[in-house]
Amino acid sequence: MDASDRVSVTGSERVLVPGHTRVGDIDPDAEVDLTVYVRARASLDWVDAESARPPAERRLVSHEDWTELYGASDEDMQVVAAYAHQAGLTVMEHDSGRRAIHLRGSLRDAAAAFEATMDGRYQGPEGTPEYQARTGPLTVPAELGGVVMGVFGMDDRPQARANIRILADPEAATSFTPLQVAEAYAFPAGATGKGQTIGIIELGGGFSTGDLTTYFDGLGLTAPSVTAVSVDGGQNSPGTDPNSDGEVMLDIELAGAVAADAAIAVYFAPNTDQGFIDALSTAVHDSTHKPSVISISWGESEDAWTSQARTQMEQILTEGAALGVTVTVASGDNGSTDGVTDGRQHVDFPASAPAPPRLQRHLADRIGRHDRVGGGLERPR
Repeated sequence: MDASDRVSVTGSERVLVPGHTRVGDIDPDAEVDLTVYVRARASLDWVDAESARPPAERRLVSHEDWTELYGASDEDMQVVAAYAHQAGLTVMEHDSGRRAIHLRGSLRDAAAAFEATMDGRYQGPEGTPEYQARTGPLTVPAELGGVVMGVFGMDDRPQARANIRILADPEAATSFTPLQVAEAYAFPAGATGKGQTIGIIELGGGFSTGDLTTYFDGLGLTAPSVTAVSVDGGQNSPGTDPNSDGEVMLDIELAGAVAADAAIAVYFAPNTDQGFIDALSTAVHDSTHKPSVISISWGESEDAWTSQARTQMEQILTEGAALGVTVTVASGDNGSTDGVTDGRQHVDFPASAPAPPRLQRHLADRIGRHDRVGGGLERPR
């Protein structure tokens, strides 16, 4: 098959990170796991039309109906799986509802299947993890050009950072408990979250059940039921990264304090674009825990993401809206530059992911600037 028989995967171009240093060659025999996202069988354009309705008037798609109505078609899943098999890759799992196919194989076979240019192993500032990087676009056979929407897993550079600030001198600060903050913002006392599950996305660190018990005892509350969900091999790993541990514990403590009767599901995934996207997709489509709200406190400057990654995140957020899952994302504390030192203005993604246009106008009329994305919408009758 010559080059004319292949097309680029839209938005898959990667570039090297300025200032990062090449520290070695890749191992072509290393095993890699890929996630391929395929197109949905039907458009979700109706989400915009429903987005400005009051929540009680929106019509939901159930998890049970989702795959049949809006997931990937069997034909699309099969043609991608057949190509992967031909390329020497193994289909480990496929999920039509999530539109995702998980593949495994050698880096050599994966790179050949998608014509990836692997540049070697790189490292950022001292103490940061090494990663394998690719540059340029990915390609697929022309007949898959309209089917494959994104391919993730060969480039495993860290994708996001926890949006948390730790004071150099904590004793100089005035602190407030979540209960005090909730009272200050007139959080309704009767809204305990009973019968609901809060999903939390984490890309590192972990929580200790003993530490949570101690914290909630100090507030006079019973510790919530917290379940760790592994995505792409991510694990609840307290003690491996103090900063990430701080984010994980903060997220659980805040949610568990103000919604004391809600269950909490924490989705742990590797800090890569693949891990972040798969974690959100898993949480949105989790028919076991069924979170009704998902909290994300991780992000990175929008231009550090590939277009294919942003597109998949935004698609999944829209899917959450159709399923009645509200997603909230921290926008960070790094000002208008988002911590980037190139002298230009940046925004943090996925906090910057656009809400549907009608919802943007609806919210702008009422609260002006906002960070919320997603929201419970329903299927049209």
